[in-house]
Amino acid sequence: MHLKPFIQMWDPGPLKPVQRLYSQAYTSDRMLALEKEVMRSVPDNCEYEVVVVAIMHHSDSTNLTHFGTASLWPGYKTYGNMSKYLQLNLSQFTVNHVVYVPKFPDSFCAEYERLVDETATTEVLRYCKRELIHLVWGLLLNNPKFVDAYLNVTLERCADGIMRLLFPRLFPHSADYVEK
Repeated sequence: MHLKPFIQMWDPGPLKPVQRLYSQAYTSDRMLALEKEVMRSVPDNCEYEVVVVAIMHHSDSTNLTHFGTASLWPGYKTYGNMSKYLQLNLSQFTVNHVVYVPKFPDSFCAEYERLVDETATTEVLRYCKRELIHLVWGLLLNNPKFVDAYLNVTLERCADGIMRLLFPRLFPHSADYVEK
């Protein structure tokens, strides 16, 4: 776990300019901005290390078979404080399954047509699916413990035994839309 964001630079050698590397969430401008933001709310005499916990959500509709229409729309959570190489290694168990997004029933298009008196276009269906996933993530994130930790910070003993102030912050939600 990278507890502090940083800027990573690469020196390609003589007569070549030093370049900034963008490869991990914890080396991004967004992570640096989040830490700067939370540090403004921490008193100067704070005895605890401050850590921004970058929560990243992902979802991707997945076909379950090579034939037929069986599919799922799972949602996952991981942390931007971890290397993407660890996150991609399935044996590390760094990606947590948190939700299955419900699918629209087969009767959705017929019900839409009955209510609106028009056939649902591809754009309308895409919009409805986007709204659905926003509602699902809204329900998940409206957990009182999470909201309290997000607004008021949480003091936790970490795996190394050190007490730290943890500021959970949401990083970008990544999604893949099969219909696009």
